Amino acid sequence: MKQTICIFLVLGALLISSCKKETEIPTEKSVAIDSSKLFLNDAISDPESEFYISGEFDGHKIYCATVYGDRFPYNDTGFNALYVNDSIGLDNIHLVRENNDLSIMMAIYFDQANIFNQSMPFKLPIKNPTIYQSAELEIINMRGLSSAPPNSTQNDYSFWSQTGNGFVVQVNSLADSILEGTFKGFIQNPKRSRIEVQNGKFRIKIKVIPVII
Repeated sequence: MKQTICIFLVLGALLISSCKKETEIPTEKSVAIDSSKLFLNDAISDPESEFYISGEFDGHKIYCATVYGDRFPYNDTGFNALYVNDSIGLDNIHLVRENNDLSIMMAIYFDQANIFNQSMPFKLPIKNPTIYQSAELEIINMRGLSSAPPNSTQNDYSFWSQTGNGFVVQVNSLADSILEGTFKGFIQNPKRSRIEVQNGKFRIKIKVIPVII
């Protein structure tokens, strides 16, 4: 009788132990993959250069320093310029860089910055501005350009944000028409896929281009 009881006790202990082990096995959770951000994994940065835009995008370090001015002379001005026309209130700065394999483009745009009359550091957004002033950041997966029209809701290759909407930019210095500064925040595409931007930096020389209407 004692032997039978012992057998039942052993079997019960084994059963409890087995159930406990089964409950301790972690279940794998399926992680959704955002295909619109896969280009960050394959991004090839340029070597360090005199003029550039760089940052960490969802933790991926990307450094763009190319304009291909030797092939496309317009890029030397169109990609690095302050467009002005006082009569119509035009004051736009374009800072644009690509990487060498032309798979990624980064751009920072300033509107109404009045940059040559600012005290440094100059930070946007500004609390209670007397005039409308803003800056924008855009990063484009150039290999996805043909997948959808730029302004459509199917555009998943262009990520963008504006100061006051999750993006902060600061110009730390302006000397010899060279803008140097930092940026951070969040950008998203029309499908609302979001990228966190950290440790953003830029150093670009601009040319003043009067726009004649």
